[in-house]
Amino acid sequence: MNMSPEALASLISSSGSNNFGNSLLNLFQDSLGIIACLGYQYSANEHSPCKLMSSHKLGFNNLQEINDSIDSWIASDYDNDPLFKYIQYNSASIPSTHFVDIGNLKASDKKSEVIVEKYYDPFEIGEEITWSYKSGDSLFTINMCRHQSSERLTSQQKSFLTRISNFVVQSTIQHSKLMQLNDRLIQPASIEHVSQQAVLPSEDRDLQIEKITGILTQLSLTSREAEICAYITQGYSAIAISLILNISINTIATHRKRAYAKLGISSQRELFSLVYKQKII
Repeated sequence: MNMSPEALASLISSSGSNNFGNSLLNLFQDSLGIIACLGYQYSANEHSPCKLMSSHKLGFNNLQEINDSIDSWIASDYDNDPLFKYIQYNSASIPSTHFVDIGNLKASDKKSEVIVEKYYDPFEIGEEITWSYKSGDSLFTINMCRHQSSERLTSQQKSFLTRISNFVVQSTIQHSKLMQLNDRLIQPASIEHVSQQAVLPSEDRDLQIEKITGILTQLSLTSREAEICAYITQGYSAIAISLILNISINTIATHRKRAYAKLGISSQRELFSLVYKQKII
């Protein structure tokens, strides 16, 4: 199994936006029968899990039913969910991959049967793939739900899903950080404000990148140097820029170094500050 560079770039560039869950769902291009993608961050200090993303390919006309189910689980039933307890117990400081047959879960005990009938059966979920990771007092879970009609995963498919666990988990953690940055109330003149402005929906970021590139070329940068710096100011990592522009990470580093020298700066923070002073973002 392979994931296309376009799908990978879309996932990385959508970090911090409402498109992240859909980008993660689209990584698999229907090849695994996945119909829903959910992600949560949970801390023992919090009253309930925080939803990081939610995306669905379910054939329901009323998506409110899905959202109501998620809200109900977060508000009252997560602590009674035997699958969530299992994930909590079996997660570690390295990414873990879990494969759960919902039919077997339902048959295990009465409490599990109640949870399955309330949250899994209405949406015809037959199997769940979950990646989990513990970082400090936080637990991250990324859940991929498969339809009841899908054939069970093969050993090769399970091996592939286990191999990409670190990538999925780290992408989700980055998404979580950008979400928190976007929600934070920060003074307008601070450099963090510039970072906050960088967390925009994909279409808005594309317009910002074009605008910033045009301004930076007027400050003696080449078009490529300006373009790479523009992507940096919008929160894109070197890996994301590499995938989007189809150039190597080493090439990106070279252009960035030359751009910083021309601009008389030495760090990403100084780049944000310079761009902010130009009133570009």
